[in-house]
Amino acid sequence: MKKINCLVIDPDSNVALSLMQMDFISKNLDSVSLEHVESIIEAKKKLQNKIFQIIFLESFIDKINSTEFIKHINRLAPFSKIIVISKNYSYESIRNAFLNGADDYLTKPIDEKKFADSIQTIINNFKIENTTSNIAKFIADDIIHDKAISESLLKKYHDEYLGLNNFDNIPAQKYITAIFFILEELPKYSLDINNSFLAKISAEWIIEETNQFEAFKYSIYKIKTAYNHLFFPQIKSSIVRKAIEEVLAPSAEIKTVSYIAKKLFINQSYLSVTFKTDTGISLSKYISRVKMYGAMLLMLNIDLDLHKIMNILGYKDERHFNRNFKIHCGMSVFEYSQKYKKYKFNS
Repeated sequence: MKKINCLVIDPDSNVALSLMQMDFISKNLDSVSLEHVESIIEAKKKLQNKIFQIIFLESFIDKINSTEFIKHINRLAPFSKIIVISKNYSYESIRNAFLNGADDYLTKPIDEKKFADSIQTIINNFKIENTTSNIAKFIADDIIHDKAISESLLKKYHDEYLGLNNFDNIPAQKYITAIFFILEELPKYSLDINNSFLAKISAEWIIEETNQFEAFKYSIYKIKTAYNHLFFPQIKSSIVRKAIEEVLAPSAEIKTVSYIAKKLFINQSYLSVTFKTDTGISLSKYISRVKMYGAMLLMLNIDLDLHKIMNILGYKDERHFNRNFKIHCGMSVFEYSQKYKKYKFNS
């Protein structure tokens, strides 16, 4: 196990000092380090520049309920474990901390045994995550080879990683991280893909479902479909691979078959025939497919209206866009927007 970096976020510097003096820390200084900041602003700076495996967060800082900051921590440091420390032992405060994504909750003055048990549990969870990352690789391998994903493998990954044997409700961040690990194992060639964002939109809805395993499984199957629709991982042809990368690469240019052929210095007819032969879909239909996947993501951006999205994707005819969207998504633009409006985000 690598050295564990801990960050204490608490206006009271004596808290960090008391933690340093506890046996678990003082006897393991070669494997555990501890730093302290007094404010949320300082914490943000620290988290942007260093990885902390464990974060101790005082529940009230400057008379503000800082458990809301957990969500921000999870964006800055999605793999950090968060232990809330507080003088408040009410059911509501503990519940809110866990719902926001905390991994544990300790009350002040901090009991040394409970502190040691909490840290040890987190260290054990790190070991479990190392094991389950191998399962993530097996799941990703099934996705890459477009094979049926073993349900028992998914169940093992779900239960072991998310700890459903111990918790009735799992915060969204744990699902986001679980899906992120799988996405990280999927090759995207030379493309810079934001896996954190994709994991977030794939996972946020899961905790609202009654059967969370079925919802998790559905998300993984959707990822498998989208990945194979977009990346065709089994295709070995260098020409087709380059064409796929060119279509998927971010660009202000409107992608057409002619544009792709010019970019690759290849005869347009030869490119079209080769692409259709290898993938089973014409290059023009593939470009349209990519645009529709893009539309599905862009429509979750609260700052973009339909006409801005059409302009980004190179559509001028709204009826043509709506028709293509319904064919691809199985629902109209309006139906899609209504169904997923609660998951919209700001730029």
